[in-house]
Amino acid sequence: LPSLCLIDEKRIRQILFNLIGNAYHFTHQGFIKICITHTEEKKNTINLQIKIADSGIGIASDQKELIFKAFQQQTNQNFELYGGLGLGLSICQKLIHLMNGSLDVESELNMGSCFTLKIPNISTIEAQYEETPPIGQAYPFSCTKILIADDTATNRQLILSFLANHGFEFREAINGSQCVEIAQNWKPDLILMDIKMPQLNGMQATNKIREFSKVPVIAISSSSTAEEIDKVRLICNSYINKPFKQNQLLEKISEFIPHIITHQTKEHTSTRLADLDNCITEEKINDYILKLKDAHIDYHCVSNSLSIHELHEFIERIDSLTQGRLELVFGEWIKDMKFYLNEFDMKKLSNRLDDFPSIMEKL
Repeated sequence: LPSLCLIDEKRIRQILFNLIGNAYHFTHQGFIKICITHTEEKKNTINLQIKIADSGIGIASDQKELIFKAFQQQTNQNFELYGGLGLGLSICQKLIHLMNGSLDVESELNMGSCFTLKIPNISTIEAQYEETPPIGQAYPFSCTKILIADDTATNRQLILSFLANHGFEFREAINGSQCVEIAQNWKPDLILMDIKMPQLNGMQATNKIREFSKVPVIAISSSSTAEEIDKVRLICNSYINKPFKQNQLLEKISEFIPHIITHQTKEHTSTRLADLDNCITEEKINDYILKLKDAHIDYHCVSNSLSIHELHEFIERIDSLTQGRLELVFGEWIKDMKFYLNEFDMKKLSNRLDDFPSIMEKL
C-alpha cells in the first residue's frame, strides 16, 4: 500500500471493528484472515479492497440479504450464545455506501464466511519522514540491574539488543526456577518475566519471588487474553505483549526505573524529570478537570449505547486530556479500557467503564 491514503479514518475503523468483531464472535475454531490489496486507478489514486475471511458458523444462502437489514439476524441463530441487535452489518453497509464503496459476502452454512469491502478512488501521497534522534537519547536511565527470564534464547537476545547502551546490568534465566534463584541472590531492580517457561512458569516464579522481594516484575506474553491479563495483574506490576517494539519496552521500563526524558528536535532540546512536569500549574490542572467534567456528560451517552466507535472516541478523548497531567489518576483505567476494546470484551469493557464516575470523584 502507499505510505498514506486519504480516507475517512473514523468510518473505516468502525467498519473494520464490526466486521472483524463478527468474525471473532462467530468463529470458535480455525482461522480469521484479513487480506488488504489495491489496484492503481491512475497516478496517486487507488481502489482499495479488504477481505475478512473466517472458518466460523457461516450463513445460509437464503439469509445473506437478510443480515444487512437493520434489527435482523440469521434465522435460528442462538441469541443467548451470540446476542446482538442485528445492527452492525446494516450500519457497515450504510457507512460504506457513504464512501461510494460496496460490501459483499460469500458464505456457506458451517463453512465460514468472507466479507469483501471495496472502496474506489482513494487519493494517496508518499509520506516524507524526518530523521528522529536515537532512542537512547530519549531515556537516560540510572544504573539498573535487570533480570531477563525467558526460555527462548532468541527472545533474550532481542531484549538485550533493545536495552543495549542504556547503562543496564543484566542477568539471564532460562526457566522459572533459575529466575527465582538469581532474584534471591543477585537482587535485581527489575525483572522481565516471560509467562510460559519450563519448571516454574512466570506466574509461579513471581509468586515465589514475592515471598522475599517486592522487585517490580513486568510480565511478557505472546497470547494475552483478557482473563490471563487479569491473573497477571494480581501479582505482577505490569505486562507487555509480544511482539513489541524497542520504544514500547523502554516506555514500560521507564514506569519503574528512575530516568530523565529528553525531548530533542531540530530547533531545540528540552529535558524534564519523568515524574515531575514543572510546566503544569495548578490553574492548568483545574482547567483539565473542567474539561474532564464536560467529558463526564459523554460518559452517560457512551454507557447507554456501548457503541464500539463511541467507546473508542471517548477513551481517546480522556487519554488526550490526562496524558502527562493526570496519568496517576487515569493511567490504569485507560490501559484497561484500550485492552478490553481491542479484545472486544464487552462485558469487562462495560464493567471498567462503570468505574469512570468514581475516578472522577477523586479529582
